[in-house]
Amino acid sequence: MILFLKLSVLFYFISHDIPVTMFNMTFSDTEVKMIVKIDIEDFDSLIENPTDHKQVEYQFRELMQFTKGDKLLEFALMEMEKDKEFYILSFSSKINGFENERLYMKTTLLVENDPKHSNIIKVTYQNKTRGFRLHQKRLETSLILN
Repeated sequence: MILFLKLSVLFYFISHDIPVTMFNMTFSDTEVKMIVKIDIEDFDSLIENPTDHKQVEYQFRELMQFTKGDKLLEFALMEMEKDKEFYILSFSSKINGFENERLYMKTTLLVENDPKHSNIIKVTYQNKTRGFRLHQKRLETSLILN
């Protein structure tokens, strides 16, 4: 949690100069929770009607693909908040365990049109944390959850 707070503070200061979206994924035996922190301007450029939760959920499903083994994780939008600079989106997906399975991550969120944009993904499982930076030249990655 402290690492995420430090990353959030760092994200606040660099986000004005470096276009970035933060993903924080936390695995339990039955669920994956994901918090996405995205700049208001970036979000508004993606979503025609930001108050339409179904449109937000659909758009993010199209731009973020997370697969556990060979099963696509179906994330549902649980909550959406907006502060002065960011939208904070909370997603959830049900799973049946994850040990020794490969998690594939692919996101084209904002990176196809902006060569400087990065998507930072933090994955937490079994008290372990890994971080990844996806960008225009690296749209996908994977790791074994063990």
